[in-house]
Amino acid sequence: MKKKTIIIVVTLVMAVTLIICLAGCENSTVVGNTTAKPVFGIPADQITWVSWKPDVIDLLMNANSLNKIGETGQMITITAGGIVGGNITFGNTVYVPPGAVPANTYIEVGVVCVDGKEQCGSGIDFLPNMQFLTDVKITLSWESVDVDSLNADDFEVFYSDDDGLSWFEIDDLEIDYDAMTIAVWQDHFTRYAWGLSISANL
Repeated sequence: MKKKTIIIVVTLVMAVTLIICLAGCENSTVVGNTTAKPVFGIPADQITWVSWKPDVIDLLMNANSLNKIGETGQMITITAGGIVGGNITFGNTVYVPPGAVPANTYIEVGVVCVDGKEQCGSGIDFLPNMQFLTDVKITLSWESVDVDSLNADDFEVFYSDDDGLSWFEIDDLEIDYDAMTIAVWQDHFTRYAWGLSISANL
């Protein structure tokens, strides 16, 4: 009889403790993801894109399948690596070191128009979407970007990993003011675009 009483009391105490814990945990800010917010980038419609220069836009709009202005590609081998891009992509390039690709890979660099509001925002695509075994060096040129009237500190490079829905400002840039380029080491390909810095928009 004594054993049954002890078992009943222990069971009741455990049940009450469980109920209290569940009620308390439901409102807790520590347990669960009720207060944690995922980090999203800046929505595309909140960024003022910087356009390509008018002559570049003309070249891009008049390009056809035989006249591949603004895009180029090259087979990059595991052992040799290589550089893709250059004059045809208005100074935008990628350097792929030896050993960065897991297999021989056709790498493409393409100049694109970002934004669909009758504006040709300056964007650059690097393809295919892939992860590299070691970082590759992305070099972006602002020589063909329409920023003559802006201070270089007023514009930024943004990248997007989700087809342009949200964007992030790039940090840790290597800036070459004489060559009018920025460079960044990345372990994957994405889309890049020039836009006014968030502080410049305020």
